[in-house]
Amino acid sequence: MIIILNAGQPLGPDLAAALARAGGRVVAIDSRTDRLARLAVAHPERIEPLVIADGETDKLSLLKDAWADEPITLVVNLMPLSRPVDISAQMRALSMVLRTTLRGLVAGKGTLATVVARPGDPLALNAQGLCGAVARAGEAVAAEVHAKGVRVHTLSVPAAHPGAALGMLIHLGSGTAQNLKSTTFHLD
Repeated sequence: MIIILNAGQPLGPDLAAALARAGGRVVAIDSRTDRLARLAVAHPERIEPLVIADGETDKLSLLKDAWADEPITLVVNLMPLSRPVDISAQMRALSMVLRTTLRGLVAGKGTLATVVARPGDPLALNAQGLCGAVARAGEAVAAEVHAKGVRVHTLSVPAAHPGAALGMLIHLGSGTAQNLKSTTFHLD
C-alpha cells in the first residue's frame, strides 16, 4: 500500500497516477472531495480516495487500527506544500502520520518521504525554518526506525517547482530504492 497525504496538491495527481500505473495500490488522502474524485477516476481499481478535512489530522489515528500491520511501502507527505510556514502544525501532523503508519511501514520495510518547498527568498524565515525543522525531524525519526527497516527522506524542492520531486518519489516507491539510506534530497 502507498499513502499520499494532501494528494490534491499539484504534485499529487501525477504521482498517484504514476504509482498506480506501476501497479501500486494508492490511498490518496485530501480535504477536497473534488480533487480526490478527479484523481481516483483515472485509476479506480488502484487509487482509493479518502477525505480528511483540513485540521483533522487526528482522524488519521482512526486508521491506525484499520490498517494495523498491513504492509506500507511508501508514505508521501505533501502537507508542508500547502502550509509552508506553519511549523507547529506540520510537526503535529508528521507525528500523527508516524503514529498511524509506523506498524505498516515496519511490515512493508517502507519509506516515509516528506516534500518541503524551499523558498527562493532567504528572508522567508518561517518557510526556511520549516525546511530545517522537517529535515531534522526526519533525521531523528530515521535514527529510531532504521533498525526496523524503515527509511525516512526529506525532499526539498524549489517553492515554484514542487514537481521536481516527482521522479525521486516514483523511485522511492519502487523496490530498487530500499537500499537507500535515510537522507535529505535537495532537488532542483
